[in-house]
Amino acid sequence: MAQEIRVDLKKSTVKVLRDGKLVREFDNVVTGPHTTQLLHHKGPLHIHKIKGITPKGLINFVQILGNFGFHSDHWKHDRNHSHLTKIPGEHSHGCIRIPHDESKRFYEIVNDGDSVTFSDEQESSSDGSALSK
Repeated sequence: MAQEIRVDLKKSTVKVLRDGKLVREFDNVVTGPHTTQLLHHKGPLHIHKIKGITPKGLINFVQILGNFGFHSDHWKHDRNHSHLTKIPGEHSHGCIRIPHDESKRFYEIVNDGDSVTFSDEQESSSDGSALSK
């Protein structure tokens, strides 16, 4: 069953929806300046799950486009991919980093082919004015 994944760059959240209903929300995700490139991508974006650890040591990697994707905020970057450490820095190069334990859950509930949308604006009401929260 196809789902929609919504990434809110302003709120640092990722929502997974099925038939328009919230399945799960992931908070405190880390993005970076290059992530905004995906706001302007022409055409649909769909995910592809990568099994195992990537050659760069990324865990629970879900590819969006090229090198962009969702993954854990931890990695196994040593030669044998055996040592788990938190990825340093406040920003990513362009991926969406999800807290490690939550990234496992994200990887389990999404499916190849699910669509992805990005936003960086406040929610709007039906008349176009911003909603206050």
